[in-house]
Amino acid sequence: MIGSELIVTVGLFVISLLVAVYLIRYSNQQVASCLTTLEKQHNELVDLNGKLAKEILSMDKKIRSEIDVARSHLMTHKKKKASA
Repeated sequence: MIGSELIVTVGLFVISLLVAVYLIRYSNQQVASCLTTLEKQHNELVDLNGKLAKEILSMDKKIRSEIDVARSHLMTHKKKKASA
């Protein structure tokens, strides 16, 4: 009687260990898959951020040069008006 109870107990313990190992491996695979996807998306965002930063700097330089041109035209116009 005690022998059969021991066999059943050990059997259930082994089955529960197997289920736990399977679930842990499955969850690790899912986590690894999610991390890979997140890494790809992170890399895409870094690339887009770099492109956006370049575009912002380019537009900033363009706007500054346009402001400088407008300023020089205004100063030239003021000097002509003052001398007239």
